[in-house]
Amino acid sequence: MIERATGVSLEKFIQDNVGAPLGIKSICFRPRDHPELLEKLADVSLRKEKDGPVEWTAETIWPLDTPEDSGGSGAYATLVDYQKILHSLVADDGVLLTSPMVDALFAPEMKPVIREGVKQVLKNPTTNNIYGGLPQGVDVTYSIGGMIVLEDLEGRRPKLTLHWGGLFNLFFWMDRTNGLSGIFGSQVFPAGDVHCLGLFAEFEKKTYEAYRKLQQ
Repeated sequence: MIERATGVSLEKFIQDNVGAPLGIKSICFRPRDHPELLEKLADVSLRKEKDGPVEWTAETIWPLDTPEDSGGSGAYATLVDYQKILHSLVADDGVLLTSPMVDALFAPEMKPVIREGVKQVLKNPTTNNIYGGLPQGVDVTYSIGGMIVLEDLEGRRPKLTLHWGGLFNLFFWMDRTNGLSGIFGSQVFPAGDVHCLGLFAEFEKKTYEAYRKLQQ
């Protein structure tokens, strides 16, 4: 839709309207066309058994030269640059979106009966891990920006925080209540790796511990 409406590729639109305003130069869909970015790309590791070691693989899993720019997945960027996007949205600084648009991005959209269905789906440990390894039974919903927790996670994010993740065990959160955001990245496959989730949870806890100390 963006390409039809603007007449430019999705990559060019993102670079001009997301990357440039934030000083980001790493967003692309085909890193082989950008040698300076390709050399930074970490190799993929596989964990074939749940508690086994990770093993290097030459496979990229996701193609590096997709013929089209996928709006659902496939973009590449450094974690530092991606964090700039998260921070801009949480800070509501007006660079990417107006305040009403940010409000809409975070607004819970699901009715209670639908939320209950999602909660039932998340009782499956494998599915739950893919969606960020939430405590069992926590109430969640969706906004147009991602999944929203409707309860505080002890020692971690508060209710109404938005989160999402990526195929290679990347997880991020955006907490407007405290003005905090963060992203954890790896190149480990498959998604929902329990060891990566443990590291992400610890990273998030340490972030909030440091934040609370600053508030004292």
